[in-house]
Amino acid sequence: MSRRNKKDNEEQNEQVKKNESGILPEILFDIVLLVLGIAFIIWPNNAAELLTRIVGIIILVLAIIEVVIFLRSKTREPWEIAGFVVAIIFGLFGLWLVINPGWLVQFTNYIFGTIIAVYGLFGVISSLKFSRKAGGLWWIGLIMSVTALALAILIFLNPTWISNFVMIIIGVTLIIAAVSGVLNSLKRNKAMGAERILPNTTVVISSSDKLKDAGSDDQDK
Repeated sequence: MSRRNKKDNEEQNEQVKKNESGILPEILFDIVLLVLGIAFIIWPNNAAELLTRIVGIIILVLAIIEVVIFLRSKTREPWEIAGFVVAIIFGLFGLWLVINPGWLVQFTNYIFGTIIAVYGLFGVISSLKFSRKAGGLWWIGLIMSVTALALAILIFLNPTWISNFVMIIIGVTLIIAAVSGVLNSLKRNKAMGAERILPNTTVVISSSDKLKDAGSDDQDK
């Protein structure tokens, strides 16, 4: 085996080891996603509040960082003062989300219900005023618009329902992503194991071929 082939083989094995060491954190991350997905399905209401608190914590941390940067700055430019004021406001907003997450969840549900209600109302008007005159399957659009209005009414009567439904969908998505991630990591690990064996096999075959060629040359002589 030449020095160049030996060096290439060692570099390739080192790269394979690095890739293998990176698989474990990916699998652990997928397991965390799997646990979160199951939690979102089992406790959807608590999951919505948890996500709101996480968003609040992120906003609060970013606001604190901005305040610290402002306080450590030696200049006091107008734009820096404006950024400091905005950071204080966002920090208070983030703190409010951490303390009272249910407020944002309910507010978001009402906004979502209003959007669906407006869509359904315009759909009913459009179906009766325009699509009906054009003929065809106008009644399909009317049924969908009425269904949207009914869904909006249900959201206003029970705003928690839609947030629970959304959290369940997010939970299912996280579970699918986690399972797919674990399977892909295992397949990649298997492929890298085969990649580690193949270069060594190639080197052995090439070396044996060289020995055979050398032996045949001696016999010819």
